[in-house]
Amino acid sequence: MPSIRSPRRLWLAELVMALGVALGVAATLFHRSQMQHLREVVNRDLATIGALTAQRIVIWRAERIADAGVLTDSVLLSDAVARWRAAPDEVVTQSLLTHLQGLQRRYGYQDVVLRDPDGRVELNLTGADCPDQGADRDTLALALRVRQPVLTDLHSSPECPFPHLRVIAPLFADAGWDAQPLGAIELRIDARESLYPLLSGWPMPSVSAESLLVRRDGDDVLALSPFRHQTGAALVRRVPLTRTELPAVRAVRGATGTFVGLDYRGVAVVAAVQPVPESTWFLISKMDSA
Repeated sequence: MPSIRSPRRLWLAELVMALGVALGVAATLFHRSQMQHLREVVNRDLATIGALTAQRIVIWRAERIADAGVLTDSVLLSDAVARWRAAPDEVVTQSLLTHLQGLQRRYGYQDVVLRDPDGRVELNLTGADCPDQGADRDTLALALRVRQPVLTDLHSSPECPFPHLRVIAPLFADAGWDAQPLGAIELRIDARESLYPLLSGWPMPSVSAESLLVRRDGDDVLALSPFRHQTGAALVRRVPLTRTELPAVRAVRGATGTFVGLDYRGVAVVAAVQPVPESTWFLISKMDSA
């Protein structure tokens, strides 16, 4: 004879089922809430790290220009260059070289170069010229025209196959606006020694987090800094502007803030992007979404 379940048992079974459904819904809502909170924390942290890193880069660039400004304003240096041009004997040459060596040692530059008004190298410390694909004369002409130091973009050359920048400090015979140009002191910067370390300052350990510098180069985005997960990327790796799923492409196309995209490995990442003021650079601070 089939058993007949009592109304009390049926009620208890329905109650247990309802409690199970309620607990499942509560667990799902709690999980979604926790995930949303985690995303907000990650977005906020990435934005903060990106802003602080960008500010460090702005300060670093300003300090390099300030170093060159001291040279442009130095009457003693201009007089020394003028005397050397008039009588480039061994004593005067050695005195000027000693002064350049002091600049290199105190400021930590890779090389210090004296160029004439036409851009020709007259003195340097390493003996290596690092031409910037024909842009040398244009950069020097700009510095002489505005009578202020000019910081070049990152580049490399066969003679100096490492990422570097140069600060051009124009020199003049006197302080007047019609003063005769004497040329310039070029302060050469090895980006591996002073710029790239600014990108590695993460406040918490992470197996995937990194900050990258990029800029637009024609119809491409060019990597300016090394990649954590790929060697030899700086000044070599480029992607077309059509790759809009990449944070770097979105950055140079004007996007700011934090969003999800794919990185250079094709891995989903959360990225905070922003331009670096007073430059053509864009900073991407990112970590894997996982």
